[in-house]
Amino acid sequence: MLVPATDSFVGAQFSPDGKWIAFSASVSGRPEVYVAPVPATGEGLSARWQVSGNGGDRPRWRGDGRELYYVRPDCTIMAVSVDGSGTEFRVAGETPLFQAFQRILSQTMDVSSDGQHFVINALGGDEGEPLAIVANWLQTLASP
Repeated sequence: MLVPATDSFVGAQFSPDGKWIAFSASVSGRPEVYVAPVPATGEGLSARWQVSGNGGDRPRWRGDGRELYYVRPDCTIMAVSVDGSGTEFRVAGETPLFQAFQRILSQTMDVSSDGQHFVINALGGDEGEPLAIVANWLQTLASP
């Protein structure tokens, strides 16, 4: 779907071939993932295609550029088959992969080049784990 361009976008990431840029923008009032061609003249984004269907942010490309991953508002990690080989960007469909922790921190998600492994900086539960600080730990090791 082609939608008009605006000036505000966050979490941008270039495609592996450098032709496209994926980002999140709130054109409809909630963050969605979009892809736009990389401007050759610096005149700004002339067009963009919406990738996410029900909200999304933190877009990341698979190493071959044929799949995009993003996080939905309910923290579901989504995969979308894409084709940017021509001048028009094509989105084939989205698939839920897994449910991440409910509190993903900032823009801290990445995916391996083969799309099989994810690194997500998140808080696991409602309460943090207790932190134990051990003072003089070297002396404790040296004691019989």
